[in-house]
Amino acid sequence: MTELVQEGSGNSFGAGVARLERASKPKSKAKESLDIKELAAKGVAITKAADNLHLGPSKSIISNPNFDINYYKFICCCDGSGSSPRAEIVNGGYGYRINNEEPQSGSVPEATNNVAEYTSLIELLKALGNKVEPGDPILIMMDSILVVNQVNDSWGTKYKHLADLKGEAQSLMLDLNAHLIWVPRIIMVKSSVDGAAYDIR
Repeated sequence: MTELVQEGSGNSFGAGVARLERASKPKSKAKESLDIKELAAKGVAITKAADNLHLGPSKSIISNPNFDINYYKFICCCDGSGSSPRAEIVNGGYGYRINNEEPQSGSVPEATNNVAEYTSLIELLKALGNKVEPGDPILIMMDSILVVNQVNDSWGTKYKHLADLKGEAQSLMLDLNAHLIWVPRIIMVKSSVDGAAYDIR
């Protein structure tokens, strides 16, 4: 699920993201293809159009004239669902999808939403480590502005438990040719990882 706030701050991105997600919803109830490359192309188009969102490297990557979805051998998405930091802590869940494979999911005991989001990325990276060849280009999409910006070093991390998770994610990415970008939540919903993350709770 989308994490819109940096730890301890107000919901400074909520209105802009909500507008983007309303604009990206399908106009009809006809079933859309869940091909992950098509979903990635839609997510990239919406992200390129995003204004007033602190997307850091996400925009730099996709605005590069050489950016091409077809370059990536692995297109992935991941999502997590947990409790609000101010609410009673509940069990969380995560989901991830690699190319057009079935989404994978798991539980995260007593997890805040941020912890569940980080866990989804870490579990995806572990799975990729068993699949990819050195140098294989990987595109990873998340709807957590916080995790994307922290892992890409655009934002600081003031809480130790999140700093530890960030370090683990960055360590796993060291040997991968991976780009981590933000896309709106609608892409997670249509890729099924959103439901996988929530249903496991």
